[in-house]
Amino acid sequence: MIGDVFDTDIKGEDKWLYRTANRLHINTRESVVRDQLLFKPGEPYRHRLMRETERILRAKNYLYEADIVPVAFDGSTVDLEVRTATSGR
Repeated sequence: MIGDVFDTDIKGEDKWLYRTANRLHINTRESVVRDQLLFKPGEPYRHRLMRETERILRAKNYLYEADIVPVAFDGSTVDLEVRTATSGR
């Protein structure tokens, strides 16, 4: 999930200028982020790799935020969501 530059849920960032900047900024392509992941679909879950991937993504100058969160677990499979936000603040 690629996020906006400004969070319009925050009172100070819910102004026309910030909403316009969100519409105009270029989102990072999912494939660019996917290429940085240290894990692939179907591989066993490793918490260390998830945290190291977050660190690698945050070190990129075009991102200011990167979080990887588990969104589902069926007893044997973990679904992860990679959330990023591009630089701009």
